[in-house]
Amino acid sequence: MEEAPRKISGVKDAAVVGQGRVHAVLVLEEGTEAAGVVKQATERLEEHRKIRAYSVWGAGDLPRTGATGKLRRGEIAETVRAAGVSEAARGGGGVVELVRRFAPGREIGAETTLDELGLSSLDRVELMMDLEEKRGRHIEERSFASVKTVGEMAGPLPEAE
Repeated sequence: MEEAPRKISGVKDAAVVGQGRVHAVLVLEEGTEAAGVVKQATERLEEHRKIRAYSVWGAGDLPRTGATGKLRRGEIAETVRAAGVSEAARGGGGVVELVRRFAPGREIGAETTLDELGLSSLDRVELMMDLEEKRGRHIEERSFASVKTVGEMAGPLPEAE
């Protein structure tokens, strides 16, 4: 999976981390747009291997072992996780940003429908779970299933009992 983004002009290196959802970590040349890279790479991948989230590595080269040069995935994943936690702590990211992780490289606004994003049923479940985590409460599944647009998702949704 890492070869798809590595073959794109402007990508110095790439790693894939995460379980269940493909998260690409990219090392880019200056001026390279991450969203464009992800879009191109995703078009080359099979459905179950498509990139669902991405990060740009801003700390030089990706960490590798000294002897074999293999990626230190645990260290990379922990750095990505810590960066996500710090952004959440700053209050950054709304529903659009949350949805963007499931549909990288796509234009997303309040009127964008979930059907337009091409989310799989698994993506929709993971999106609901991430939204629950963001709001700090469980969402009633039926009400979430009836949501048609990103804007509706940003509004109040009934809490699960």
